[in-house]
Amino acid sequence: MEHGGNVVTRAQFERNIETKLRNDQFKADLDPLLAIGTFWDVDEAAERVLSGLVALLPDSQRGRRGATVADD
Repeated sequence: MEHGGNVVTRAQFERNIETKLRNDQFKADLDPLLAIGTFWDVDEAAERVLSGLVALLPDSQRGRRGATVADD
């Protein structure tokens, strides 16, 4: 991630996830990644990611915490 040199703010990450959750193809692409017989709720999982991980990202690029990701 750091290799790309792109800083992602909390708001950017939240918008990215919200956009993906409105995309049925994105949701369909996730199921084959799970073990056979695994049940999960993508919306519940997204909420856990948002509240547990994304909440740790800075509010702006000048925030005290930072994360880097490669371009989508």
